[in-house]
Amino acid sequence: MFLVQMAAAAAIESELHVTIRLRNYANVPRATLMESEREATLIFQEAGISTDWHECRVPPGHSDFSCEAPIGSAELSIEVVSSQTMRIRGLQHETLGVAILPAELADAFATQAFVCASCVKDLVMAQGRDLETKELKSAILGSVIAHELGHLLGVRDHAAVGVMHMPWNKQELTMAQQGRLLFTSDEKRAIQAQVRMRQIAECAPRASRELLTSSLGQ
Repeated sequence: MFLVQMAAAAAIESELHVTIRLRNYANVPRATLMESEREATLIFQEAGISTDWHECRVPPGHSDFSCEAPIGSAELSIEVVSSQTMRIRGLQHETLGVAILPAELADAFATQAFVCASCVKDLVMAQGRDLETKELKSAILGSVIAHELGHLLGVRDHAAVGVMHMPWNKQELTMAQQGRLLFTSDEKRAIQAQVRMRQIAECAPRASRELLTSSLGQ
């Protein structure tokens, strides 16, 4: 109990922060991907959450230690894939992305999501927008990434408005391009609470290790 209290105190004092491991299996141009990460970062900043992005090697490399280590409680994994890959993995390839959520009563945090790069392209084309506009592609892809991360961080249901709304049409594409496709107030509170719980879970094992090290040193 004491260790949990220590972990909770440490988490409360720290900023709300998540680390995201991103794997680009769809070969999205790096400039577009970096702008997409920036877009998702801004969406989460507006929700009071800071983010740290690790672009993992595809295929995994032996020196990619930050990505090959077991994923922590305050870490999330996003794979940017094609619709074909979504279909092969048995995922909903018609959607923009999929978050893998544990069972309702499972004692585990959700960590894995997939974003369909080609589906984003199809959406833009279907809405008659200029696909060659790099800013639009980055804004939409970044917003989809934020959407799936939102599911991983406790927002289970889709909303009537904002970044968690589905399906998207011209209005959502325009709002995304303008940086106005954001989380609602209720979603922000849910995400903040989820991140805080993850930080407590992350700190608890660390507090246990530090206590053990201190005991051994005496």
